[in-house]
Amino acid sequence: MPYSDPRAICRELAMSIVGNMPSSMIDEKTLVTMCHLLADNSPEVQKMGYHLLQSAASKFTEHLVIEAGVDTEGTFKCELPEELLAVLRQDLRTGEGFDEDMLDSRNLEVSGCLLAWMVVFDLFIGASLKVRSSYFNHLRSLDIFSQHFIPNIFEILGLLDGKNAFKLDMWSVDEFYLDAYDPADSLSLRLLAAHLYHRALVTVPALIRSWISDCTDKQLRTRITNYTSAHFSPEIIKHSTRSLHRTWSMSSRSSYRYGCQTTGHFIL
Repeated sequence: MPYSDPRAICRELAMSIVGNMPSSMIDEKTLVTMCHLLADNSPEVQKMGYHLLQSAASKFTEHLVIEAGVDTEGTFKCELPEELLAVLRQDLRTGEGFDEDMLDSRNLEVSGCLLAWMVVFDLFIGASLKVRSSYFNHLRSLDIFSQHFIPNIFEILGLLDGKNAFKLDMWSVDEFYLDAYDPADSLSLRLLAAHLYHRALVTVPALIRSWISDCTDKQLRTRITNYTSAHFSPEIIKHSTRSLHRTWSMSSRSSYRYGCQTTGHFIL
């Protein structure tokens, strides 16, 4: 049941207070308790909720990295919270393509699900190899990526029917500014979907590759491959180049410091 205006205003005010609380009050449990904000009927609550969950995701992963680091018996196992999975499992497909004139309530449903996937990819940031592998394996075991993420994203981008593929020529897919995001605007939703596809290609490319390999519709597979090559591959290459450059720079600085220390040792 939709909220009345007074109730929505009260929730937005409450969220504005929560959003300004110090980061020390956010811990690994915040993610589990606050996931429901993404299913709220208020666009502002959804946006403020995501800001909070973005910080909560960092604390959640940080906690798991520590747990994995002290695991000496090989029993460590981490999974995505069930509360987050409940939002991710929504099927946004209508079978009629993405409607530019969808009702606001439908837009908010789509928005909440997309923001939940943003949280998923935020969880990978700063994760150790062990934690990243656990996240990846959990997503793969649930089959949630091929059953929900990819079909939903491709429908929003107009790729499933191939009639009205969203034109990305003038848009950048590697960045998304939440402050300018409007869940009631279909353009905003499509840009968010494109950004999420980019993040998926960067974060879990094997899951995308697996879905494309298993796709039995040759025309759809060709559409996806061509669309990805045209609008996403250039940014992926730039991202990979930047990552290699950062790794090389860090390695060079470490070697330089080591060289200085060694020289100092011989001088002494």
